Amino acid sequence: MNYGQNVDLRQLRYVLYARKSTEDDTRQVRSIDDQIRDCQKLAAELGLHVVDVIKETKSAKRPGQRPKFTQILNDLKAKKYDAVLCWHPDRLCRNMLEAGEIIDMLDEHVLQDLRFHSHQFSND
Repeated sequence: MNYGQNVDLRQLRYVLYARKSTEDDTRQVRSIDDQIRDCQKLAAELGLHVVDVIKETKSAKRPGQRPKFTQILNDLKAKKYDAVLCWHPDRLCRNMLEAGEIIDMLDEHVLQDLRFHSHQFSND
């Protein structure tokens, strides 16, 4: 994929990733169900093809602590997914190692798009 060219986002296979770091719902900005609902609404508005929804209740402060996130990275490399949809960037990663993995996957065109309900992303 060349990022200078227009890409039809509707042709990409998105995985929706929703995460909260604690079981204490009072400390979370949005519940997992709210994150999913917001992201599904965005996907419907943009015509995105969400092929899987992954929920995780683990902290992203330290790398290597989220088995479902690790599986998403492996599935992206295996071309099961093309893109990630997430409520907010801090739900995707909060440590430099995993953020670096995401950036590297974007640079290598393994990850073709990131979409967030709460933020705009452009790989330019």
